[in-house]
Amino acid sequence: MSDADELALRQSLAESCTARMNKLREAEQRQYATTGFPQSANPHRFGDDYQIETEFRGETIHYIERGRRVSMDFFWTKGYLIVWDSVREWQNPDGTRTPVSDEERAEIVHRVVKYAREVQHVVMLVEK
Repeated sequence: MSDADELALRQSLAESCTARMNKLREAEQRQYATTGFPQSANPHRFGDDYQIETEFRGETIHYIERGRRVSMDFFWTKGYLIVWDSVREWQNPDGTRTPVSDEERAEIVHRVVKYAREVQHVVMLVEK
């Protein structure tokens, strides 16, 4: 394969991928246009200081900041894996529980994956 052919193939693949991503984004925007964006009782204001804890058996990860925490399912038998949909609600310092918004979930999962890479030196996968 010539360099020009390889470049054309790469450009075609990139355009295809971009088109797929745009279709998914548009579908999500249509969904939220009719249902509205999920709202959380706690606004999306994350601090720079947070902790990650795991349970002894290693099947739950807790993201903790400012006294509140959220838990998520975690599996390690087939590689390190977080289950996206298991990030559901905040446990607040006063004992109440509030839902986690999609925006908060994305930030929490991002921070846990980053922590796993930088501190534990493992690649954390996310199951959606």
